Amino acid sequence: NDSILSRLSKRNIMKKIIVAFIRFYREKLSRLKGKPCCKYYPTCSEYALTCFETHGFFRALGLSVLRILKCNPWSMGGVDYVPGTEDYERFKKENDKKIGYHPKKEFNQNENSCY
Repeated sequence: NDSILSRLSKRNIMKKIIVAFIRFYREKLSRLKGKPCCKYYPTCSEYALTCFETHGFFRALGLSVLRILKCNPWSMGGVDYVPGTEDYERFKKENDKKIGYHPKKEFNQNENSCY
């Protein structure tokens, strides 16, 4: 039991460190870019914070890394909620019925794109 508690507390500490880094990035470093330039909604940093608030350490880390990897000059961007959240389920339910619907096509990336 002690080793399980020890591992859980280590994960919790790592989670807090990563969340603190993301908040530091959002408050200090992100402003250096000037204008907002994220092609996804929610932004990658907001997405990562939501991941760490709703999922365990490894799942949140994996989802966050995948999202950052998706944010590249060749992606269309768009709406991309964290799986397992109310926003994700609501958005999926509202848009599953539309044939051929692709949320990223409706997102205006020209105003929000860094590229």
